[in-house]
Amino acid sequence: MKLRIAMMSLAAALCFGLFGGCAQNQVSEYQSTYHYPQVSSGALFLTLPPEVQNTIRAQTGGEQIDDIRKFTNSGAVYYRIEFRKSVLYPPLFVATNGAVLNPDQSVAVREPSATLKEIKGDAPAPTSP
Repeated sequence: MKLRIAMMSLAAALCFGLFGGCAQNQVSEYQSTYHYPQVSSGALFLTLPPEVQNTIRAQTGGEQIDDIRKFTNSGAVYYRIEFRKSVLYPPLFVATNGAVLNPDQSVAVREPSATLKEIKGDAPAPTSP
């Protein structure tokens, strides 16, 4: 009988030792799969200068924007806008003044205000009746 009690006590001590040893207070560092803040393309669009916003609307209408990235080339800032339907709408490069750029950052379409000034400058002066 004493042997049986001793064996049960030993078994109970082993169980407590095994389960007690497993209950450790471990703090693990959270590993995120995201490395950038999650921002919607609409929120990114609203941070663009008004000239850039107007050019995007004029060139693509209401096409859904997938991503907007800001770049600097020789001190000049420009934006690369990618669209959801990338087959129909290739990436659009726009300077801060609203000019549409080629991928090599040369001007493809001048900014709307400069074009409007050229049109007004070439127009004949109004005559009074």
